Amino acid sequence: KECECSLSDKASFLDEAEMLAKLQHPQLPQLVDYFMSDEGKGYLVMDYIEGPTLQDLFEKNLRELPIALILQITFQLLDIFHYLHTFQPRPIIYRDLKPSNVMSNKGFRSFR
Repeated sequence: KECECSLSDKASFLDEAEMLAKLQHPQLPQLVDYFMSDEGKGYLVMDYIEGPTLQDLFEKNLRELPIALILQITFQLLDIFHYLHTFQPRPIIYRDLKPSNVMSNKGFRSFR
């Protein structure tokens, strides 16, 4: 992940990277490394997750998903959010939940 960082953003970027490095959950990608470039860009190097997004699956299946899959995904997301919201020393609020940011490393199947 690449982000533009002004001088005032540098501390914020480093704080976020250090916090992400502490996360240990099997359904979250692991932060491998982070660094700042000489041009002021911040980089987060994370595990590569191969597979479709929930958005891809939804579109592939003509915008319909079986209830069993919806429930499976929902419970997995709830588990992740419980982990993040009870994280110590302070809770983490994820503010970018959308189907294109939910990925499967096992590979979703087509259900049509």
